[in-house]
Amino acid sequence: YEVQAPAVGLSVQKRGRTTRLTKNGSVFSINGTFTIRYGNGTRLGRVGNTFVVSLTDGNEFSSPGDSGSLVFNRTEGEVHGTFPALGLLYAGARSTRAFRTRWRATSTRCWGRSS
Repeated sequence: YEVQAPAVGLSVQKRGRTTRLTKNGSVFSINGTFTIRYGNGTRLGRVGNTFVVSLTDGNEFSSPGDSGSLVFNRTEGEVHGTFPALGLLYAGARSTRAFRTRWRATSTRCWGRSS
């Protein structure tokens, strides 16, 4: 598996429990910090080091139940047959934007055992 830093304009996909495979996202902005609130407006916390995904069509990218999904590059990576992971869905939205966290990779590749 590979991990990759998001870049503005990068086409992305994710597979979620609710919406299944969605390929209609594009990285809109990076390095954001957002305040997360409960539905009643109570502040839950702040999340930094995030990126925003905008929709490339009118369909949903994420829905409730998709939290925890990995967001992947839509272009195959250096490891044959894999798509680099960019971040983790933590606050999906049905609107035109959905927020994702990203991580700092110590290596761009994570190799598994081959049989």
